[in-house]
Amino acid sequence: MNGVTRILFCCILILSHQESYCVTTHHNEDFIAGKITMAEYANTPPISKQELRKQKKEERLLQRVEGMIFRFEKVLHTKMQKKSINSISDPIDRWFWIWGISWGTGMLITILAGGGVAAAGVGILWLLAFSVGAVALILWLIKKFG
Repeated sequence: MNGVTRILFCCILILSHQESYCVTTHHNEDFIAGKITMAEYANTPPISKQELRKQKKEERLLQRVEGMIFRFEKVLHTKMQKKSINSISDPIDRWFWIWGISWGTGMLITILAGGGVAAAGVGILWLLAFSVGAVALILWLIKKFG
């Protein structure tokens, strides 16, 4: 055999040999172990009254538990909404943010100025920051809880 016939023979052998690798599969997803066929279902005896009562009782219990979980989630959601502080665009919580920012500024001035808080310019800024913060805190408390 010359080189060309050998290559041709190998190609035919490789291409025809692939068919032996193909394995036919059986469609068995409808017959998975544990599933009931329609013929088996039709031959089962009807449910007794005791079993039917037991199933209905379990269903009612399940519905009650699901309802309790739903109500618990609803209450939890409303509680979480009430506890959160909204953004600065909220008119009530804006006073909270003003209080926090102004007192934070006052504390920062106290730390940076050290003993020089009594100095004229820094002392006025310090007093202004804490007084605006105190007024904002009082307004926020009145609007939020009053």
